[in-house]
Amino acid sequence: MMPIWCIGMAVLLFCSCKTSKEAIKGNTISYSEELKSQSYLIKGIREKTLNNPEDAIDNFEKATGINPRNDAAYYEMSRFAYEDKEFTKALYLIVLALDSDPENHWYLGLKTKILKKVNNTDALIEHYTKLCSLSPNNTDYQIELADQLIRIGEFKKALSRLNRIETVSGITSKISLQKIKLYEYLKDENSIYNEVNKLINAFPEEIYYRVQLAEAYLKFKKIQKAKDIYKKISLDFPDQKAIWLDMAKMAWGEKDYNRYYEYLLTAFASPTVNLDLKIKHTFNYFSLLDKKPVFNEQAIALSKLITEVHPEDAKGFALYGDILYNTGNLKKAKIQYERSLELHQGVFTVWHQLLAIQFELREYKEMIITSERALSFFPNQGILFYLKSLSLIQLEQFKEAGPVINKGIVLTLNNDFLKAELWANLGEVYYRLNEYNRSDSAFNRSIEIDSMNSVILNNYSFYLSERNENLQLALSLIKKAVKIKPDQSSFEDSYAWILYKLKKYEDAKVWVEKAIENGGDKSSVILDHYGDILFRLDMKEDALKAWLNAKELGLDSEIIDKKIRDKKIYE
Repeated sequence: MMPIWCIGMAVLLFCSCKTSKEAIKGNTISYSEELKSQSYLIKGIREKTLNNPEDAIDNFEKATGINPRNDAAYYEMSRFAYEDKEFTKALYLIVLALDSDPENHWYLGLKTKILKKVNNTDALIEHYTKLCSLSPNNTDYQIELADQLIRIGEFKKALSRLNRIETVSGITSKISLQKIKLYEYLKDENSIYNEVNKLINAFPEEIYYRVQLAEAYLKFKKIQKAKDIYKKISLDFPDQKAIWLDMAKMAWGEKDYNRYYEYLLTAFASPTVNLDLKIKHTFNYFSLLDKKPVFNEQAIALSKLITEVHPEDAKGFALYGDILYNTGNLKKAKIQYERSLELHQGVFTVWHQLLAIQFELREYKEMIITSERALSFFPNQGILFYLKSLSLIQLEQFKEAGPVINKGIVLTLNNDFLKAELWANLGEVYYRLNEYNRSDSAFNRSIEIDSMNSVILNNYSFYLSERNENLQLALSLIKKAVKIKPDQSSFEDSYAWILYKLKKYEDAKVWVEKAIENGGDKSSVILDHYGDILFRLDMKEDALKAWLNAKELGLDSEIIDKKIRDKKIYE
């Protein structure tokens, strides 16, 4: 904090030139009133320095009450109003300050800020016109004025003003870039080229302007000229590998995917080219994957190159994992996600992808370890508890799965799909533990949350049929499931099995045959059910064939063996 005497001296210096001006303007206040007004101004600044805004404003108001031409006090009050976002009031006060001192640099600067906030273009044009007349060599003011003229569509006036500045200041980046923007508004193609070429000639070592010329040609569909510019840049600036990304972008627009790949290889080999840009360009391949094998190979090669050039950055390995995953290379993708996590553990999606792969690869024990590691970084992510519970269920560790699921339910607030899945998993766990009432309650809760989840509807209905309980409820659930998602063999088999339990064998036969048509001929369980249904319809030879087919597909149980041996049904 500055000493009080310093504050007073600063105010006296700030206001020292007022007396002669006020005399000229015919101010009739006495010398003692002037001193009293200045005294309140000094007190106000002191209170402001002490962070007492209300007392400061009170003193400033007293200062202007005694001397209505105390511009410094108006300025200070305007600053307070501006900080409080009272822009209309701030503008009124700064105008009063400028009325006494119209050329004060600080006052004009504050008025500029206020006018921008109130978004008054006409007032800004008038204001910048005044600033330009006060400081004719200030190019920033001239450019700002041109900007405001552009906003009201006065493109030619803005251009004329910029040309006038250029005759004095010479060619500058600021002025030329603003002129280029104006020529774009005017659709003056040749003037754009000329203006960019002026910059290139003035700054021959600056690559940016050459790129801008190429982009201008592209904008006006002069593809070959743009290519020529990029080619020349690559020859004149061989170390600027990022230019190859621009060339790649052009090739992509022309659907010249081979050149796109070649250009990216050149750019990606340089460690100085921005990694995020490399990733962005590689992402384009996601729209091409699986259309041709060569696209998969190119995407894999590029993402691998990124990891070789940027071996310490986790993002590159995560991208490589994404590409491998989307091209069906699950085991290789898993390795890349693990490498990414070795470098950085703070990206949740990488953990999620790794867990998804482990589930697909049926690596359930590893999945438990990974989910626990992920939870140490993201303890409030309900989906991690869900994924961990999946692995525990697959390992038949049902007692351990229950508490994990309950934690996930508590943490899942705004995701009904996930919450329904968690409740369904809990229903599965209780079913496996023979706690059927709790299982039914969990499934019912799941369906209350998401009544359109066909998988949950199917599973719940099937478990009810297996217990031979609430078969009418089971029937209504499976009817809804097959309506939501028709032609699903597993759903159609459940429907058939519930009808079988209800002794509606003819209807059951219709649905199990639908299941077989939709891929169920590869399922030993569905064929076993088919045999049972046929047997009940007294089609015993066909039933035996179905059981034999189920056995060939891998169904291994004492019951299927007894059915085949004795040629009769056992349940």
